Amino acid sequence: MLTAESDSLDFLTGARKPEEVSIKCVCAFCPRDWIAFGSKCFNFSEKVENWTSSQTFCVAQGAQLARFDSQEELEFLKRYKGEHDHWIGLHRKSSEHHWMWTDGTEYNNLTSPRGGGECAYLSDSKVSSGRNYTHRRWICSKPNSFTACDVPKQSGHENYRRSQLVVTG
Repeated sequence: MLTAESDSLDFLTGARKPEEVSIKCVCAFCPRDWIAFGSKCFNFSEKVENWTSSQTFCVAQGAQLARFDSQEELEFLKRYKGEHDHWIGLHRKSSEHHWMWTDGTEYNNLTSPRGGGECAYLSDSKVSSGRNYTHRRWICSKPNSFTACDVPKQSGHENYRRSQLVVTG
């Protein structure tokens, strides 16, 4: 929608009035101290806890221990975590069982966790497994919060990336 100010400016400058098209600007926001990547927000702890306490902390933040759904997300987590091991949201009842995420969905075996433990963590450059009672740092993840705003179609909005704009007509 054009404002009265821009309508007046167009009239005074003789500029052609642009076609009115509603455009939605979608912006992703993560809480303070969380890092956005793709459609998720991640929080990398500085403290250490066992796997269960780490998951409890994440749930209190409206999140879960980190889940990765692609090789790109996994590579991001491995790069960003630094030198310390971090708990993630994979777990299983025993080495005889399938790996599951904390939300109950089965793991797609993007990479097989090494070791015979029941809980997974990111080590040097791999996904490894260990015992629940071991104290490690952890990574929480949750979906981005999205907000939308109307943006008039006019010169000067070319800087928005296509993924940020949705034309609604």
